[in-house]
Amino acid sequence: RERAMLSRNLHKMLKLSDSSEKMLLFVFSFCALSHVTSCLWCMIGKFNSNPTQGWVFTYQYQDSEIWELYLAGLYWTVTTITTVGYGDISPQTALERIYGMVIMIFGVLSYSFAISYLSGFISKMDKAGGNDLKNGDFGQIGYGL
Repeated sequence: RERAMLSRNLHKMLKLSDSSEKMLLFVFSFCALSHVTSCLWCMIGKFNSNPTQGWVFTYQYQDSEIWELYLAGLYWTVTTITTVGYGDISPQTALERIYGMVIMIFGVLSYSFAISYLSGFISKMDKAGGNDLKNGDFGQIGYGL
C-alpha cells in the first residue's frame, strides 16, 4: 500500500509515464542489487576460513582500504552480471564459485527481463505507429521520452 502511494507521488512529482517509471525502477533495482551483491562478494572474500585463499588474498586486496575492496567487488559484480566477465578477478574457493554461479544466473534473468520489457516497448510503439518516432513526437505514444 505504501509502495503504491510512493509510486503515485513519484509519478506526480516527476511527471513520468508508466513505462519510464518502470525503467527507472529497473535501473534503481539493478543498482541496489549490485551494491548488495558487491558487499556480499567482499564479505565472502574477506572473511574466508583460510586467509591465504580466496579472491581477496589472490589479488592482494587483503591490506586495501575498504572503498578499494568495495570498488573491486562492484567491478566483479558488474562484469559478471553483464556477462562481460573479463576474468581479471575470479572466484578462488568453492563458496566463491557457488556465489559466482548464482550471480551469473541472476544476470541472465535480468537480461531476459530487460529484453522482454524492451520487446514489449517496441511492440507498443509499432502499434502506435512508427511515424511518431520519425517525426520525433514521442508524447503521442504515451512513453514521455
